[in-house]
Amino acid sequence: MNTSLLLSLFLAADGSITIVGQKDRRNRTSGSVHQVDEEELERFEEDDVHQILAKVPGVYARDEEGFGLRPNIALRGASAERSAKVTLLEDGILVGPAPYAAPAAYFFPLTTRMTQVEVFKGPSAVGYGPQTIGGAVNMISRTTPREGSLAKIDLAYGSFNAMKGHMALGHRSGAFSSLLEGVHLRADGFKTFSDGSPAGGFEKNEWLMKLGWGNPPKPGLWQDVELRLGYADESSGSSYLGVHVDDAVSQPFQRYDASKLDRMRWEHLRGSLRHRVRFGPGKSLESTLYHHRFHRDWYKVAHFRGGPSLQDLMQASDQGEAAVYLALLRGQESGMSRPEELMLGGNDRYFYSQGLQTDLSWRWRMKDWKIIKRSGLRLHNDQVERDQREDPYRLVEGQLERTDGAEIVGSANLGWARALAAHSTLELAWKQRLWLTPGLRVEAIQNGFTDRLRGERKDERTQIVPLPGMGVFWRPGEAPIGLLAGVYRGFSPVNPGQDPDVEHESATNYEAGFRWFHDRYHVEVIGFLNDYNNLTARCSQSQGCGTAQLNQQFNGGEVLIYGTELMTKLKQDFGAGVKGELTGNLTWTQTAFQNAFQSSFQPFGKVEVGDELPYVPRLLGSLNVTLSRAPFGISWQSKGRSEQRDSAGQGEIEGADRIAGHLIHDLSMTYDITKRFRLYGTAYNLTDRVYISSLRPYGPRPGAPRRLMAGLKLNY
Repeated sequence: MNTSLLLSLFLAADGSITIVGQKDRRNRTSGSVHQVDEEELERFEEDDVHQILAKVPGVYARDEEGFGLRPNIALRGASAERSAKVTLLEDGILVGPAPYAAPAAYFFPLTTRMTQVEVFKGPSAVGYGPQTIGGAVNMISRTTPREGSLAKIDLAYGSFNAMKGHMALGHRSGAFSSLLEGVHLRADGFKTFSDGSPAGGFEKNEWLMKLGWGNPPKPGLWQDVELRLGYADESSGSSYLGVHVDDAVSQPFQRYDASKLDRMRWEHLRGSLRHRVRFGPGKSLESTLYHHRFHRDWYKVAHFRGGPSLQDLMQASDQGEAAVYLALLRGQESGMSRPEELMLGGNDRYFYSQGLQTDLSWRWRMKDWKIIKRSGLRLHNDQVERDQREDPYRLVEGQLERTDGAEIVGSANLGWARALAAHSTLELAWKQRLWLTPGLRVEAIQNGFTDRLRGERKDERTQIVPLPGMGVFWRPGEAPIGLLAGVYRGFSPVNPGQDPDVEHESATNYEAGFRWFHDRYHVEVIGFLNDYNNLTARCSQSQGCGTAQLNQQFNGGEVLIYGTELMTKLKQDFGAGVKGELTGNLTWTQTAFQNAFQSSFQPFGKVEVGDELPYVPRLLGSLNVTLSRAPFGISWQSKGRSEQRDSAGQGEIEGADRIAGHLIHDLSMTYDITKRFRLYGTAYNLTDRVYISSLRPYGPRPGAPRRLMAGLKLNY
């Protein structure tokens, strides 16, 4: 369990793990904490984390290829780029390939096997790191059985030859327990090449084994140990090459022949050993040793040897020189000259991360006060080794042919980071009326960078940053309503290898609101303000950046991000066995640069005071209505967002910079054949809405069209 799980998990009296999603604890939390529970996850059987997090207010996600293979997640307006500004955890353990040295989340655990997803914002984020600007996303995996055995099987088939196989087998015998879980997902792509063959398909596998031992809960000493071993892989026809703005209107689901060889392959290995002990009333200690290894090789179109950049080309007028190069990409013409050669790059990268983290918790009473103190340490180090090469190709009658040109080595470097993180928090509860949660986190980070290609080593950088926070929740009387407020310091570190003038990202964040709760309803309205001293951005190919700027960070200066989040959940028993549930959320956000500057980071460009950040819609939200009467269930879900801009600016969004808003509808139905067997069917994007989700990288990218899925589940 992560030292940062200050609100997510705590050791109960019987030694079990209690989740913050339990109503009584969530209702008195002084920060913004939201969770998508197992029932909600199973309602639409979503395997795309973007779709799951659409149910949570204040979460911004930018889809890239329609299946959620490369999550781009942001909280409260922070950059969504590869989820690099969000702390990602599974059961409290950092899951990114290199969370400090290279936080871009090219690996993301399959949500298919999760039983709950938690999102922490506001003062709750003090306990998390290293990314504390927006908050954290914690995914809760299935536990080993507390008694007896369990067996879960889920088999499904759907549009675009999509298949899902999910199996979980567990058993407990005395003090010993075990769980083996595996997931297989695949699909053909919904895009097509000029010859009609599918493009953008994928295949993913993930296996996780848990072995546990624990003595029976009893007064005094209680302890357990758990070993985890995991493996995951992916092979997908992913490409950074989108389509031209004109083609996005007439043929949005085409894939240019120039990207026929594009493919992502990766493997992920991990292991962890957790020890948990309770000694005496209200005292517990939990320690986890973890190690992750991740290797990826993404071979894809990078650029023309000469001519315009791909990002500019996709938004240029289809005339003159641009028309020539667009015809090459489409496979309509053959490239014969040297500048017309396409460079395909192989981004071969090795990551590892490892660490030891521990949490100490104890609780006591003092007259009318109940006090819970949590303190923790995490010692962590990680590393990324990059080797980038480029091969020249010609497009001849729609086919890529390797030329006799030599392979070009684009980069060869090593970035590393070591970090010591400590946090301490208090939860002070007075007469079940007032809760105070002061806390302090300290991140001490040292990183370094070696450019092996040039034989250069950049100076090591040390960052020691205190991050205080304070949250308050007040329940004025017996009524089920409470007021909350909080302030905390947000932080995102500088990655290895950056210029000395690049500063870490920092902000003072505020929130205030109220919560109205009952067994049948839960309503929450929270206003937030993130006051950035310095906002940063990182240049990557997924941003449309060229080779010369890859992995560089840029200062964005002072920025204000503020808005309001609304969340509601209503339950109703209509009688005659008919039950209903309505859940919804709505987020309004405004952003504004507070200084003018000129940046070589393209999404910024020339910034004026008052310019809005790119890819932050003014409005986004979702609505879900569920009706059930055993053995039937039906759910309707609508998700939408307002227009967005592709680069910084203000006023009306015009031309190629505008990403139109959209509203998507999903429908799900279930039928319980028996107590153990369930038949389900889901239609995603039921009305087959055609929309553009992003203009980066390298041109407009459509969201997924209508997809149908049907499956059978066994739950024993």
